[in-house]
Amino acid sequence: MGEHRPQFQASMSSSPKFVCSVPARLANSTYEILLDSGSTISSISLEIAETLGLPISAAAPIRVLFGDNKEIYYSQHRVYCTFSLAHTTFHHPFYVLLRQLFPLTLGCDWFI
Repeated sequence: MGEHRPQFQASMSSSPKFVCSVPARLANSTYEILLDSGSTISSISLEIAETLGLPISAAAPIRVLFGDNKEIYYSQHRVYCTFSLAHTTFHHPFYVLLRQLFPLTLGCDWFI
């Protein structure tokens, strides 16, 4: 199996936007993770958190506004997830969201 390269895709909008995703290992599976410098939080879909059997804990409620600037809802649950990316292992908190473009999103809180 060859090395996977990040995927860049232009969105269909009046201003150019790019999406960068990379493969990461969680447990015994590989998932695409969205690298989103425009997101203030890292997030995981509820489905993936439950599939992986991650303990979900209460967190300070946050308001989530999606990139379309139209849908807002609240999240008050978080998981801590260990994943491998580019041969490096990370342990990071993720807010649990009901709807995600990718199974996991790494936001600015991870980049710092």
